[in-house]
Amino acid sequence: MFGTTYAGSAAAPEHSALIPALHDEAYTRLGIFSEMFHRVRGVAFYSRAKMALAKRLYLMQPGAAAVIPACVEASGGGDGARFRSRHDIGDYLLYAGRKEIGKNVPLLLEYFLDAVGSDDVVVYHHSIYSDATEAYVQTLARRGRPTPSSA
Repeated sequence: MFGTTYAGSAAAPEHSALIPALHDEAYTRLGIFSEMFHRVRGVAFYSRAKMALAKRLYLMQPGAAAVIPACVEASGGGDGARFRSRHDIGDYLLYAGRKEIGKNVPLLLEYFLDAVGSDDVVVYHHSIYSDATEAYVQTLARRGRPTPSSA
């Protein structure tokens, strides 16, 4: 959770709603989060499990919590061999998430490379935090080679 979320909810709690990607981590027990969850008008969760966690951790306003399922719908089966052939690629790993230290994406890549017995990886990164859609591809010749995005 971010400071802007905390500050915004403090400035106008009656107009604030949270949509937390809540995890059972130490920071969730800090008093500032308890205050924030209690004061806002609404809290929307992506799953019943996340809402149950919040209800265990925080006292929220009556009727404030709701589940709004958000997921990727699979539209039928896929054909991995056809996909690899069409795009001229070998084994691949699809990770849909933020590339940050807390997610430990470098370790995930290391495990994947070990599993497929390769030292090559292509990283595609899409950022929603820039003015324009930013996409870039980096090819690592050898595992562990430093790249601008590994920071």
